[in-house]
Amino acid sequence: MPELTLIPKPDGEKVPTIKKIHLQLFPDSYLIQTIEIFEMSGNISRVRFDHIQLNQGLSADLLKFTLPPDVVVVEFPTF
Repeated sequence: MPELTLIPKPDGEKVPTIKKIHLQLFPDSYLIQTIEIFEMSGNISRVRFDHIQLNQGLSADLLKFTLPPDVVVVEFPTF
């Protein structure tokens, strides 16, 4: 199974919170199968993807957002 380990570069005096990110890939498609995030604190988060379906399309109804009536929208000025 193809694997990839990502290690953050040092950034001056900032102490990173992530030690490394480990990816396992599906061998036939190279899509991500598993993500493991190793934190400096010792925590490990794992996400496993299964039954992946590519380019299935989304209904426009899934992307509609209706603001609640008590929300005030503030427009930012454009320059």
